[in-house]
Amino acid sequence: MPIITKERWDEAQKAEREFHNELSLEVAVEHYAESYNQYFNFLGINKRNPIEKKSCLVLEVGCADIPALIFCSGYEGIIIEPMPSPNLKKLITGFPIVLMQDTVENAEIPFVHEAWIFNVMQHIIDPELFINKIKHVANKIRFFEPINTEYNVCHPQSYTLEFFKDHFGDCVNHYPHNDKAVNFHQWECAYGVWNKF
Repeated sequence: MPIITKERWDEAQKAEREFHNELSLEVAVEHYAESYNQYFNFLGINKRNPIEKKSCLVLEVGCADIPALIFCSGYEGIIIEPMPSPNLKKLITGFPIVLMQDTVENAEIPFVHEAWIFNVMQHIIDPELFINKIKHVANKIRFFEPINTEYNVCHPQSYTLEFFKDHFGDCVNHYPHNDKAVNFHQWECAYGVWNKF
């Protein structure tokens, strides 16, 4: 996968922010609550105790305005979001979540027990560096990512199922095109749970 320029990334971030600004906070929370429930089901996440020990950390990458972590309990969390909005800051108030305003490629990420990557990788600068860094800091990675997508102003990256298999191995599953899905992906995705050990 190619590395994109910082200028191209900035253009995509601006376009994506405009998309998110079109949704009211109430509508967005309702939409994402349903979406995240489906992610949780596919990836074996228990909303009341997503990790085995409460002292463990969950890293959520690129959640835009609405993080999956606010729909769970029994965790401590870190969110990496390069363009945190006032809505995101408002929603995480009172949760055991630390917000890092950065990209994965640039951030100093502490060791975490799990990383969650949901619908993020179309937006990143350097796919190889991104994956290698997450693998380095996390024992487990839960991911659900679109594949075979078109390039557009918001999405400067596109991936194949083979890309995910090359990087995550036998844990990779295929979610087929589903034009009847509601508040969830209608296009193909790769998903799975990768374990370091």
